Amino acid sequence: MKNCLIGFVAVSSFAFAGCDALSQNAPRLIQATEIHVKPGQTVAYEAARRDLIAHLRATGSPFGFTESRSENQVYRRLTPLENYATLDAMSARRAEHPVSPDILARLDDAVEHTSFSVVRTRPDLGYQPATPRLSQDEVGLLRYAFLYFRRDARTEVGPRLKALAAVLERNNSPNGMVVGQVVSGPDMPMYLLRFSALDAGDYYQQQASQSPEMAADIQGAIADLRQLYRRFDIALNTVLPELSYQPN
Repeated sequence: MKNCLIGFVAVSSFAFAGCDALSQNAPRLIQATEIHVKPGQTVAYEAARRDLIAHLRATGSPFGFTESRSENQVYRRLTPLENYATLDAMSARRAEHPVSPDILARLDDAVEHTSFSVVRTRPDLGYQPATPRLSQDEVGLLRYAFLYFRRDARTEVGPRLKALAAVLERNNSPNGMVVGQVVSGPDMPMYLLRFSALDAGDYYQQQASQSPEMAADIQGAIADLRQLYRRFDIALNTVLPELSYQPN
């Protein structure tokens, strides 16, 4: 686990294809949707989602989102929110412009279960290089680290994440670290760290190019973090522009 997180930090980038919601300089809210598709149903799910997106375009939906798919076929959708009232506005929009029952039935047949959470971006805990290594349109790979902290350690999380960000800044990393805090959802307290790359080859190349001094600095910062969390999960996601939607 330790080595995986070190690798994540080494290759992180602030860019995110399409909807760069997590990497804004000002804090904002994001609805994070995690979709678990039934085995053998990914083709059916993606076909139904493409038809749903065609409906959103045809009706001019103002609510955009970006979707990605993990190596174990878990889909993650990020939808920016102006505030919590946006959730009500999205529900009202769905009622005003209902999706075809056929599309909804196909999605029901393909999806095993779905979970929702609301994430507040924490730019104060992350790191952004002056010139990001990748543009938003270049990002094709996302790596997530999900850190589930002990409740009694909540006040220590912020300073230790800042210390990790300071390592990147001190080493003039061309890559960034995006931090989000779950403010509504299951299994809290939880923070997510998001790192990006061009593709898998780019990820490993960046990992290999890390200096020994920087690796040692990162290892020390992560050792401090590891004392606080009760669980650590990782996910590798491929960005799916064809399943993402941005209003005109």
